[in-house]
Amino acid sequence: MTRVALVHSPPHGEVPFRSIGLGYLQAAIERAGHDATTIDLSMEEDRAGTDFYQAYILYLSERVGAMGDGPDPRILMQVTHPELFPELLPISRVILDKVDQHYERVQAAGEVFLFTLNALTQYFASALAMKLKKAGRRTAAGGPALTFEPLGRLLLGAGVFDAVVQGEGDGVIAPLVDALAARKTARLPGVSWLEEGSITGLPPGPPIDLDALPRPSFRGTLIRDFVPILASRGCPHKCSYCSEPSHWPVYRFRSAEQVVAEMEWGAREYHDSNFHFHDDLINGNTPWLDRFTSVLIERKHGFRWESFCSPDGLTPERLDAMRRSGCVLLKLGVQSFAPHVLHSMRRGQNVEFVKTAILAAIRSGISMHYDMLTCFPTETEEDHRLNLQTIEEIYAESRDVYFSPNPFYLSLGSETMLQPSAYGITLVAFDPHTLPGKAAALVENAGSFPVSFTYGLPRETVMRRLSELGELLKKYNKDYLYLGKTKQDHGPPRQPV
Repeated sequence: MTRVALVHSPPHGEVPFRSIGLGYLQAAIERAGHDATTIDLSMEEDRAGTDFYQAYILYLSERVGAMGDGPDPRILMQVTHPELFPELLPISRVILDKVDQHYERVQAAGEVFLFTLNALTQYFASALAMKLKKAGRRTAAGGPALTFEPLGRLLLGAGVFDAVVQGEGDGVIAPLVDALAARKTARLPGVSWLEEGSITGLPPGPPIDLDALPRPSFRGTLIRDFVPILASRGCPHKCSYCSEPSHWPVYRFRSAEQVVAEMEWGAREYHDSNFHFHDDLINGNTPWLDRFTSVLIERKHGFRWESFCSPDGLTPERLDAMRRSGCVLLKLGVQSFAPHVLHSMRRGQNVEFVKTAILAAIRSGISMHYDMLTCFPTETEEDHRLNLQTIEEIYAESRDVYFSPNPFYLSLGSETMLQPSAYGITLVAFDPHTLPGKAAALVENAGSFPVSFTYGLPRETVMRRLSELGELLKKYNKDYLYLGKTKQDHGPPRQPV
């Protein structure tokens, strides 16, 4: 039996997520007979109020208007090989100091360490994994950031991980742990490794049957405020700015009855009747949603649930059924109220219907949060003014609604990144020769890293439009620190969950 530690890395972000992906992996590892636990540093940091999310967002905000969510090779090299650099970036030093604070406890927790990497966590996870590797531990990583193949090649070449996994790890995680524990090469679908100085690997296997997965295990994770749950993987939409189609090429969902059964189990197991769905959207299949809500209504458990959602199909009747089934909060991807911008985004939604859906949700008793993506390549000043006007019209109807302003950024694997010329975008690749010799060679051998871009809108315009959206947040007392803000929020501090 191998002791396996699954690490949920900080920073935490705006929403108190648990990593349900790690929960599924932990369940598969336990089923194989290993001793597995999650070390949720992300939640610990958030609850203690010591998370470096704000410092990271302020660092990213310096590049708003020309940034993406992909890895910055300079930061990666500095946090994994600081000895190569005469001077470190302030954010790199923050990350390394934070790793040092947690290292002794983490390294004592296992022989094999597993990490999930995304845009927020990739630097801390890589720095901690490197330190564990130097101490003789075995490390592996998966997660959405690793769909970008140069990142995996860089981290393998730099000696950070023994293996990286693309695609779903549920089906390979148990034999991967066996191989790592035995210090053997894991020749498994979706796994890449370094062998005799060369990086090699196998393509991911077919999509997994979600109904066949074991219930996620959250041992080591504090389940409080809500129970994490997942009804689907992927998204049926192919929005041009979004990377989800590259992360989950096939949209799948579990049976409604099995999802409700897991809610019943979760309520008993964790003594909590509140659930947060980690789906990209809960209404990707409206017949499924109707069945799900009807089962919840029939069983009268009194569960409360929240989820991300698309405006599609949110009629007053369906929203009423969702509310009666226990829905208390929907987080809606709106992005723009300008029809031709939505068309360019490949969203194709009726703007008046979207506005009506937001207000109908509020009237039904469901709290509503929605996202705005300002400065998409086709957005004009007139479009921006229309967005401001429509948001004001929504607030005129109800102030019980929140929105999040986001600047357009280059998302790895999105159509805007893969076909930039179609959107008037010119990618700017990281220059490895700006790094010290060994670090430069590692980055150059891994591939090209698009770290910036140029397009029609100057940064001053992007910052002004974000600021004008931010003024609406202040006007209606909804202000918070968001990407593109130039200073920290002076409102009440975030409360630990």
